[in-house]
Amino acid sequence: MPATAFDQLVEAFSGKLSELKSITLLRLEESSIDLFRKDVTDLEDTVRSLEHNLRKIQSYIAQERQALPKVEAMVEACSAQHEQLLFISQHLPAFLPGGSIAPAVTSSVDFLHASHSGETEHPAANDENVPSNPRSRPNSADMPGEKKKRAPPPRRFVMNDELSSLSAYMTARLTLEKVNAAVDDAATMAEGVGRMLATARGRGKMATHDRKRAQMLMVNVAGKEGVKGHYWFMEADMKNASILRPDKTGKSLLTVLRHLGRLHEVRLSVEGSMQPVYVLQ
Repeated sequence: MPATAFDQLVEAFSGKLSELKSITLLRLEESSIDLFRKDVTDLEDTVRSLEHNLRKIQSYIAQERQALPKVEAMVEACSAQHEQLLFISQHLPAFLPGGSIAPAVTSSVDFLHASHSGETEHPAANDENVPSNPRSRPNSADMPGEKKKRAPPPRRFVMNDELSSLSAYMTARLTLEKVNAAVDDAATMAEGVGRMLATARGRGKMATHDRKRAQMLMVNVAGKEGVKGHYWFMEADMKNASILRPDKTGKSLLTVLRHLGRLHEVRLSVEGSMQPVYVLQ
């Protein structure tokens, strides 16, 4: 049945009434207006704080982007340094000194530079004599009332190319590790001799036979030309060595060390007989 004009009017009036009811529900009371205003203000403050933090984040990202080339350059430099350190670790001698005694080189960089250039000589001061090398430290006896820290004996370890340069008959059955162990043995023995003589000179406590031997060495060996001012040892000291012992292998090692310039042999008359004295170079 078609709707009449009255029905249409009633329907329009009902729709308008529903709209007014919805609007009435949204009406604020006077007591709640302040609460809504506070909420809106807090919301505005929160939005502004977020905007401020966003600007800081954008600024930080911009700074990081500007620093990115520097970081890439640093990474490249670290990679190059890593390759250099890897090369160094692969070319160091296989034998390094044990214990608390450090090699007679000022730094690993100096040691590597000297190893590659062939200039591996280092001055050393003796425990009991004034060094003949002017670059060495003076003995404390030359400076009354002042004690100088004595330099350790030289430990100039042999490089592989040095050992390979010698004749095959001279290096037969001798490995690089054994030769460098002999270098360490020689330095240890020479340091022991120097400590014994220093103790005897300072009238420190020591066994009677050690004191007699020290006095004999001071008279017959320590002050002689070619020995004075250097670290040295004799065959008697080789009996307690680990590698450089007075046997066939020890003799071969002494020959190799002499040819490589690590030792110098001086023959002196000691208690009526000619004996070799091995001076560290």
